[in-house]
Amino acid sequence: MVEAPPPRPAAPVAPRVLTGIERTLIEQRLAAERAAAQAAAEAERAGAAAAVVSEAPSPAAVAEPAMAAAVEAAATPAVMARAGRRRERAQWQRPAWLAVPGPATVVAALPIALPLIGAGIAWTAVTVTGRPSLPVDEARILLTALVLIGPLGAAAAVIARTWYPRLGGLVMASSVAALAILTRTILA
Repeated sequence: MVEAPPPRPAAPVAPRVLTGIERTLIEQRLAAERAAAQAAAEAERAGAAAAVVSEAPSPAAVAEPAMAAAVEAAATPAVMARAGRRRERAQWQRPAWLAVPGPATVVAALPIALPLIGAGIAWTAVTVTGRPSLPVDEARILLTALVLIGPLGAAAAVIARTWYPRLGGLVMASSVAALAILTRTILA
């Protein structure tokens, strides 16, 4: 006899995503069920409280004081009691893009900013002293190197910070050292 192969388990069905209308209808149905359950619980509590009270006063005895209290309440103006809470003043908050940088931000920007600052100082020194008094071809090469060391050192610091942050200080130090040597060469 040939045996039938065992049945394969059905592939798990992915949960169906509800539309907004379906979700709203489910929420409304659950809210109505919750309200009905709360009303039933209130009725049950009220029934339990009535069963506990063994001696109930007569309805006429309860009605006279209640009517007098209602007349007094109608005569006095209704003032709603507000829960006391502390009022807080409105405060302005500075947007994140306008925040003052903290010390950690300044320290993190040093490897990027120092080569640019060093190139600016060297360029100012060259401009103020009127040097170098070199032939045009040599002066052009030195000044091009001066202009490129600062921005390229800053770009190298950004790249180092992105891929290997520990190299940021080394890149900054080498760029500033190259600027110092180049400035000395130009001003000598």
